[in-house]
Amino acid sequence: MHKSHDNPNTTDKALNAMSSVQDDVRHYLVYWRPKNVETRLARHPLLNYAGSNQFRHINPDDVLWFVTVRNGKLFLVGRLVVGERTDWGSALERLGKLTEKSRFIVIAKPGSEDVMLDMPLEQIAEDIRFDSPSNDRFTLVNGKLNPQQMQMKRLLTVSSSRLINAQWESSRSRSTNQQDT
Repeated sequence: MHKSHDNPNTTDKALNAMSSVQDDVRHYLVYWRPKNVETRLARHPLLNYAGSNQFRHINPDDVLWFVTVRNGKLFLVGRLVVGERTDWGSALERLGKLTEKSRFIVIAKPGSEDVMLDMPLEQIAEDIRFDSPSNDRFTLVNGKLNPQQMQMKRLLTVSSSRLINAQWESSRSRSTNQQDT
């Protein structure tokens, strides 16, 4: 196992992204089933809102990292910087058609909306830590992750938030560079 600062895949740009995570902002890992990811990508790939009955304690400026698991491998599919939390009816009035019906809807902070990705995180899955007195990390069996470990949203440690943010920023910059060529 390696530490993120020892990872040869971590670029200078990624290290800058790691340091850009604010210590006072809460970052959560939120699991979406693969079929929900496919539906969302097909119908509404812009991640400007998300719904879950687990979002009761989500607040403005919290960051939600959406992941899924396919064949035991962890994938990052999106990031949402929360602008506000509201109920389904109010969100429907403001946004129009919603792809999910949940008690709580979080709406992205204006200007932070982004298109969903499908980025493998298997190289850092063992390094991700949760702010929890027990079960502070994923348990991999034969290198595979059981998605049942993510039935509830998980609060990330600051260092894990930075690690995931670095992967995200690195992937975003690669996407931008590919579009520019």
